[in-house]
Amino acid sequence: MVSSGKTRRRRPGVPLAVLIILMSAATVPVTAADTDAVHAWSVHPQQQSQSSPSTATGEEEGPEAPDAPRVVIVLEDGGEIVMDLLPKEAPLAVERFTMLVREGFYNGLRFHRVESWLIQTGKKDTELEPVEGEMFSQNLKHDKGMVGMARLVDDYDSATTQFYILKECKNALNGEYTIFACVVEGMDVVMKVKKGDEIKEIRFLE
Repeated sequence: MVSSGKTRRRRPGVPLAVLIILMSAATVPVTAADTDAVHAWSVHPQQQSQSSPSTATGEEEGPEAPDAPRVVIVLEDGGEIVMDLLPKEAPLAVERFTMLVREGFYNGLRFHRVESWLIQTGKKDTELEPVEGEMFSQNLKHDKGMVGMARLVDDYDSATTQFYILKECKNALNGEYTIFACVVEGMDVVMKVKKGDEIKEIRFLE
């Protein structure tokens, strides 16, 4: 990750066991389909045990943001996931995501990480300046359908391109990661995504 020249922020009193850790190629199986997106973050098993169980069903959608910019993730198999961006809650993250979408950055990438509680895409990009974390000023919860920026274990200001969509509530992540969007349609598609599924395009909806 390229250094931004800023001091890395760490929330006092938060153990590393409750932070997302950067997995190395030695511990993460890599296939040919993953080679352009292997820079994946994972959650420590202890953190998963601290998370609240989800009571939502696979058909429910995330909270809707009125009058928010809306994008659709179109999968290669035709599935669509519609998300409302949250520029008031995360202006920097939304600005970065908007730039990447307009450049077609995510088109052709795959969901390189799929677990029972999230799906994740994006890739390590050492040429982009990391985005300052906005999690400390947010009152948003990591509920099912919320979309956040992945980052390095020891640096709140290290997000670049990777984002995740939650398949269930994860309260242990509240205040630790910047939430910048929420799913409003297609949560059933999110629940069916498999590792390696390709994104045909992400585009803005009028």
